[in-house]
Amino acid sequence: ARLDLPLIIDGAVFVVAGAASVALRIEAGQAATVELDFLPARGGPFAARALVEICGSTCGPEVALTGEGLAPRISAEPRAVDFGEVAVGSSASQAITLRNDGAGPLVVTGLDVLASADVTVSLADLTPVDLPLQIEEGGSASISLAWAPSQPVGVLGASLRLRSNDPVSPDVVVPIDGS
Repeated sequence: ARLDLPLIIDGAVFVVAGAASVALRIEAGQAATVELDFLPARGGPFAARALVEICGSTCGPEVALTGEGLAPRISAEPRAVDFGEVAVGSSASQAITLRNDGAGPLVVTGLDVLASADVTVSLADLTPVDLPLQIEEGGSASISLAWAPSQPVGVLGASLRLRSNDPVSPDVVVPIDGS
């Protein structure tokens, strides 16, 4: 005797290797092995189940499927910049290290300083100057922020916005303070 049983997989990122679908054909006293591929389109955790349908989609042997999609992860150090007190006519700079703590290349597509109209904080010494800036897995790049107040501004309130292909945190904001 033999059993012909359909295999149901309820997660789109898990697929039967080399086939669009599979029906298990198991001869008496034998076992069947099914190879699955994990094909995530984004980073993060995934969960699904594989079910051998014996009496409908609610009963039969079931296997939990889990996987972690690997993707680039951006981090910036320090997480906040404080220029402290800077005299009018002077300048101060602060380096920020961007790191790729994930898997695959991180691509930084935007670096924007957001500040009020009377405050100028600039990106200085960015190498390479042209975006996109690519940081390989486990790699880092350094950028420098400069602030040279031309008039008294009181407390500086600005931020640096970083845009990247990190699927979890595509926009990272680094607060910038000083006086």
